[in-house]
Amino acid sequence: MLAFLYHLIGDADVYTLLDRNQEITLVHKLVQEEFLSGDKMEVAIQAQKAARPKVPVALITGKLTASAGEDIAVAFRGRDKVRFIGEPSAGYLSGNDLFDLPFGIQMALTTGLIADPAGHYTENIVPDILIEKQDNFKDLLLDKNIQEALGFFKSLRE
Repeated sequence: MLAFLYHLIGDADVYTLLDRNQEITLVHKLVQEEFLSGDKMEVAIQAQKAARPKVPVALITGKLTASAGEDIAVAFRGRDKVRFIGEPSAGYLSGNDLFDLPFGIQMALTTGLIADPAGHYTENIVPDILIEKQDNFKDLLLDKNIQEALGFFKSLRE
């Protein structure tokens, strides 16, 4: 999923994995259209256009933003022209690996904490602009999160 953000992130560290002492154990990054876990290439894409890592991005988070959605949000932390809008996320910022057990059973176990590229960990994604319970899925132009995002983009043009 993060490889497909190459167009918005470009060559960059996207998140780090921390151990129980909150020391960085692994850096996940995008390099030349490849998503790497440390030095291991996980997936590659063929970008149709050049990456635009300086393009403004508004990320709307909420209580249903969890796990992979939080990983994506973490990848944008610390970037210029990025705004987090909405409610705090669910708080599933853990790195998990699949382990083989006897009798053909597999189990996913947490092996670390997902932190931003600088190694800063939080239990969830806390928006820059808190907007609670003002969603409008029937008319997105009346949704306060969307309005705030559009205002953010407009402010960058002025």
